[in-house]
Amino acid sequence: MDRMARLGFERRSVELRVESLKRIAGAPPTVENVDTFLESYEAVSSRLAKVTPEGPLDALLAKLPCHLDELTDDELRLLRVEHPDIGAQIVLRVE
Repeated sequence: MDRMARLGFERRSVELRVESLKRIAGAPPTVENVDTFLESYEAVSSRLAKVTPEGPLDALLAKLPCHLDELTDDELRLLRVEHPDIGAQIVLRVE
């Protein structure tokens, strides 16, 4: 779900749809559930397909989760300077 981080204001809406997909997938199949699943899947798929690939950022997001010392200075700069909105979504924790 690396693309989720790049959705901006739409992220929460897409996350809710993904949660709905998981819930429906675990429920007994009904016509209504199948229709709802297909509708939600199409909406999520369509929105994620519109996220423009960005090589260095995608490569960095694919590395996560990782340890801080595994990130290069260039990768940290990429988050701080070029994509502060995404950098603000990353939380560090002590293991």
